Amino acid sequence: MFSRKAALISIGLVCLSIILLLSLGGCSNISIVNQRYLWPPCHDNDKDGYGNPKSVSCEFPEYDCNDNNPDVYFGAPEVCDNIDNQCQGDTGYGLVDEGCES
Repeated sequence: MFSRKAALISIGLVCLSIILLLSLGGCSNISIVNQRYLWPPCHDNDKDGYGNPKSVSCEFPEYDCNDNNPDVYFGAPEVCDNIDNQCQGDTGYGLVDEGCES
């Protein structure tokens, strides 16, 4: 049987749990994907799946070094568009349209 002290402790724990859950519900900046809390939320201006800053809440968790152009991201191939499609640290970074015909 439950003692009076155990019942009061149980009620207190339930109340604290409810307060904690209500306070988490007020965090509108947390994205819920696959029942997990992911931070920071994905900011993907060019809708290429890469975010700025990098985030596991984006389709691809790597950083998007140019979030205004969907053809420029970490590991991007050159698409012969007269711009450098790679990010700093990529092989070929700093070269424009390498492998494309003149």
